Amino acid sequence: MLDKTTITRRFFSCHAGMSRSQVGKIYGVKKTTVVSWAKRNTLSWWKLKIFRDGQAINWDWILEGVGDKHSQVKRPKQSKTKRPRFDTAGINSRFLSLYEGKRQFTIAEELGVAPNTISAWNTNLSKVPWEKMEYAVDKFGVRWDWLIDGLEPKYRDQNKEKFTD
Repeated sequence: MLDKTTITRRFFSCHAGMSRSQVGKIYGVKKTTVVSWAKRNTLSWWKLKIFRDGQAINWDWILEGVGDKHSQVKRPKQSKTKRPRFDTAGINSRFLSLYEGKRQFTIAEELGVAPNTISAWNTNLSKVPWEKMEYAVDKFGVRWDWLIDGLEPKYRDQNKEKFTD
């Protein structure tokens, strides 16, 4: 399970030596908001996305501490005050591609959701939840960077062409 406390610690470790006011200016929030993040050990996903994109941080590292801290792929600067967009269609598509060849009912049963939920993900009427993405990352050995942003390589173990059950 994604540990928000550890994720928050990794985030603040990248801002070591900075005051809460300075961190707030980077992300377009008040100092009190940054203090709240630290106190509650929680960050919004969209602030993590701004951090990830702006600092070229790997999703795998920030979410699980796996791999190199910095991504080799430079991302364009994002607005610090505008909520960044997660590409729901891309995430859903990459997620469902991991189950290629399996019937909708089988996928739903494995993930503990209703079959119509799989249909909603397939037609982008709803997003695949983070805990289901985490399950897929663990099961298939794919990288968070691939699943969320479509960045290659796809698998954590680059020697594997395809992860099998």
